[in-house]
Amino acid sequence: MNIHQHMDQPLLNVQDLVVEFPARGRTGTLKAVDGVSLSVGPNEIVGLVGESGCGKTTTGNAIVGLVPVAFGSIDFAGKRIDLRTAAEMRQFRRDVQVVFQDPMGSLNPRLPVGDAILEPLFVHRIHLGLTSRELRRIRAMELMGLVGLAPDFFQRYPHELSGGQRQRVGIARALAVRPRLLIADEPVSALDVSIQVQILNLLKDLSLELSFACLFIAHDLAVVRYMCDRTLVMYLGEIVEEARSDVLFRNPSHPYTRALLSAVPDVDKGLASRHGKSERIILRGEVPSRLDPVPGCPFAPRCPQAVERCRTEKPEAVSLGDGHMARCHFSA
Repeated sequence: MNIHQHMDQPLLNVQDLVVEFPARGRTGTLKAVDGVSLSVGPNEIVGLVGESGCGKTTTGNAIVGLVPVAFGSIDFAGKRIDLRTAAEMRQFRRDVQVVFQDPMGSLNPRLPVGDAILEPLFVHRIHLGLTSRELRRIRAMELMGLVGLAPDFFQRYPHELSGGQRQRVGIARALAVRPRLLIADEPVSALDVSIQVQILNLLKDLSLELSFACLFIAHDLAVVRYMCDRTLVMYLGEIVEEARSDVLFRNPSHPYTRALLSAVPDVDKGLASRHGKSERIILRGEVPSRLDPVPGCPFAPRCPQAVERCRTEKPEAVSLGDGHMARCHFSA
């Protein structure tokens, strides 16, 4: 079943994505991403959320070819992307840019801010008439102004900036080539809370102003609720629930989603509407090893609702209407 049929013409359409890595010290492979399908519409912000280690970042990296894809397909603007073709990947990476979690680690410490922002233009051979240093400076200033950086940052180096300022540089650099899709990988998790709000508002405003879509990867559900039109919940390499954000936070279906939401104070009211008095759901047990997958539902060892069927039969994706999907035997 194609759970993305509700979207008429997605900008990005990923189907059955699998990413595997060799298992260290033993035979076999570790399946980091296990059959993920997702879509992002034009100008849409889609959240990909889950615990650390669930495969969110690997999914984002696989989409742009930073890690190898074992199986699956990636379509962009209606065209199948061949991740093995250099020329095709160059155009794809111009259309799809990434903002990384660690702004310091993603910037060259030897490049001043102005040169770092302009670097993608020369990598992608988009000179835009920048034949002189003065014209390049003007273009860099335009991009800096777009993300709220003053002109005197032009000659500063990354170590001279705060975390929020570095992330603004990372955003300006990603937007330099005018992408159609931005993959934001935990873009505020390393920042102070007050700075997080500024960066989130900046991304929302720019997505409207410049008309780009965004795949927003995060573990903070409050941030995802604020930012995203739709939310996908990931567990152990699989998408276990997907819905419009307002629906997901008001009426979660999967037990894992409900457990995540119960840990966020400002979304507790959404749980009370369906499941009675809202209370913290404590997940017992350990996350199963990817090297030794459990039969049945991967969440069964930690699920407070699990029955024998859950431990032997893997649940299929169940459509709950209006683009809401959950992988649970009890979804209805």
